[in-house]
Amino acid sequence: MLAARCAVLAGALLLASACAHQPRTPPTPLQQAWQAARSAGGHLIENEDALRQRLVALDHFAKVRDTAEREARCAAEPEARRALCLEGGLDRIEVTGSRISAADVITNNQEAGIDEGGIVKKSGDHLIVLRSGTLYSIALREGGGDGLRVVDRLLAAEDDSGHGVWYDEILALDGRIILLGYGGGSQLIGFDLDPAGRLHRRWHYTLSSNDYYSGDNYGMRLHGEHLVFKLSIEVDTIERLRWPTWRHGDALDAAPHALVDAHQILLPGLVSDYPRLHLLLSCPLSALDAGHVDCQARGALGDGHAELYVAGSAAYLALSAWDDALYLDPQFNAWGFSPTMDWEQLQAHRQTWLVRVPLDRADPPRFARIRGELRNQFWLKEVDGELHALSSTGYAPGSDLLLHRLRPRDFVPEGEAILTPRRRLDGPASGPVRLTDQAAYIARSPAQESEARRGVLTIVPLRGEGSTELALEFEPRRLEPALGQVVVVGESDSEGLGFALLPDHAAPTLLDRTEIGGLRESEHRSHAFNAGRPTPGSRVFGLPVVRSDADPDAEYDAVSDLLLMDMSANRLRQLGLVDMASSARPEPDCELSCVDWYGNARVFFIGERIFALSADQLVELRLRGNALQEVARIRLYE
Repeated sequence: MLAARCAVLAGALLLASACAHQPRTPPTPLQQAWQAARSAGGHLIENEDALRQRLVALDHFAKVRDTAEREARCAAEPEARRALCLEGGLDRIEVTGSRISAADVITNNQEAGIDEGGIVKKSGDHLIVLRSGTLYSIALREGGGDGLRVVDRLLAAEDDSGHGVWYDEILALDGRIILLGYGGGSQLIGFDLDPAGRLHRRWHYTLSSNDYYSGDNYGMRLHGEHLVFKLSIEVDTIERLRWPTWRHGDALDAAPHALVDAHQILLPGLVSDYPRLHLLLSCPLSALDAGHVDCQARGALGDGHAELYVAGSAAYLALSAWDDALYLDPQFNAWGFSPTMDWEQLQAHRQTWLVRVPLDRADPPRFARIRGELRNQFWLKEVDGELHALSSTGYAPGSDLLLHRLRPRDFVPEGEAILTPRRRLDGPASGPVRLTDQAAYIARSPAQESEARRGVLTIVPLRGEGSTELALEFEPRRLEPALGQVVVVGESDSEGLGFALLPDHAAPTLLDRTEIGGLRESEHRSHAFNAGRPTPGSRVFGLPVVRSDADPDAEYDAVSDLLLMDMSANRLRQLGLVDMASSARPEPDCELSCVDWYGNARVFFIGERIFALSADQLVELRLRGNALQEVARIRLYE
C-alpha cells in the first residue's frame, strides 16, 4: 500500500514538473472581456457615475462578442467574400417592452395587508371602478341603508394627453385614488374622493420607464403609507443610459426632475446582451400629495425581466438569467439561441438572482443566487421572515423543481455562491404553482395533448419532509388559497370546468370535487377569483366564465357571466350563474384605453353583500338560505 501511494505521489510530482514547463495559452480577447465584465459585478453601486463605470465593462464585452461572432460566421465564407462579410458587422436586435382598512380590502391579494393595483376598489362607503380610462364612483349606501348608485364619472385625462395611454389599475386609501397607466412613460394620477363620492383630480406625474405590463403580475402595491412599484430602464449601451426622471403630467415642456437622489443598485455579476436596470421604488403618499415625487430607489442590473413580489417585511425582485459561461460562445444569444444546444438543454443553464429590499428601513439591497428559473410571483412566499422560493430547471420530463428556504442572512451584498435547495422534486411544473404559509402546491398536466384531461397535484410542506400527491379528474389551470382552503380549477373532458377542494395543510386530503359542463374560465388573473363569508358559517367563491363554445380569440371583447360556488361544510356546490352577457350593452364611443388588459369582470364581498362586476354592469346579490337572490343591478354607463 505504501509503495502504491509513493508511486502515485511520484507520478503526480513528475506531472506537475512537466506542466510547469508547458507554455501557458494566453486568454483570447473574448475571455479577457468576459472576465472583466464578471469582475465588475457583485457590488453595491450608490451613484450614477459609478454605475456608468461598471457598465463600460459590459458594453465592451458586448462589442467583443459581436466581433468574435462575426469572425466565426465569416470563416465559413469563401475567401473572396470573407473581407466583405467581416465589414458587414452584426445587426443587433433591440426589443422594448410592449407592452388599508381591512373593511376596504375587496381584492384577492397575494399577501394580507399588501393591496395590489386592480380594476375595482372600495373606499369607505363608495366603490371605485376603472373601465376604459374612466373612473366610476358608486355609492354603497343610500338614506342610511344599503344602496347602489353611480354618483360620478371622470375620464382619466381631461385633454388629448390621455390618448395613447393604457390606464390599467387603481389603488385606494383614505379617500385617495391612485391610477397607474402607461404611455410615454409610466403615468401616476391622483384623485380625491369627497364624502359625497365626487372625484377630483389632485396630481399627475409622468415617470420615464419601460412598460410595467405583465400578464399575471400587478404594477403597484400599497405598503402602509407608501406606494411601492417597479421601474425598468434599458441600458443596452452606455449612451442609452438615462437615469429615470419625473415631471408633472401637464408640464410637457418643463425640464424633468431626477426621480431619485440616492441610488442603491446591485450589480450581481450577470452578463447579458440586453441588460436592464430594475428599480424598486417606495414613495410616501404624503410627498405625492404635496406635489413632488420623493422616492427611495433600490434595485439591480439584470437581464430583460424582473418579477416583483412584495411581502410584509421586504420586497423581492427575481432576476432570471443565463449562466455567465454561455456568453463565452460568441454565437449564443440571450434570447435563447445556441448553435450547440437546443432549447431544452439551454434551460439547464438558467439561474435566478433574488434581490431583497427591506421595506421597514433604508437598508441597501442584498441578493442570493439559486439554480433554475421562477415563472411568476406565486413561486415566492415569505413566512416568518424567511423566503420560500420554487424554481424550475426546465420544461422537459428530465428537468427538476427546486424548493429553497432563504433566511435574511442568506442575502449578501456580494458573492457568487449558488445556494443549495432544501428539496429537489423530479419533473417540471406544467400547470399552475402556488406557495402558501403551509406548503408548495404544484400542478402537473398530461405530457401529451392527446391524452385525457387529467392532472396531478403535488403538495410539498414548506417545513418538514415528505410530499402528497392527489389525482385530479381534470386539467388544472388555477390554484387559489381561499379562507383556509385551496381551490383547484381546471378544464374537464366534458368541455366544462373541474373543481377540487382541499385544506391548506402540509399533508392535505381531497375534500371534494365536482364538474360543471358547458363553461370555461374567461379571465385568468388572480384577481378574477375571489372568496368570502357572506353569512355566518358560509364560504363562497366566484370567478368569471363564458360558454365553452365562445370564441377564445375574443378574450378582451367578451362579456363574462359570474359563476358562484359554495364550499361550506367542505363540499362544493354551484350556487348560481349570474347572467351578465345577455343584457350587456356596448360602450358608447370609447375615448381612452379601449382594451381591458386586466379584464373587466370581478366577484367581491362586502359583509353579507356579494357583488358581480362585468363590463357595464354591477349586480348585488345576497345568500338566502342555500340560494342566491339578486337585489340590485346598475349600469356604469347608459
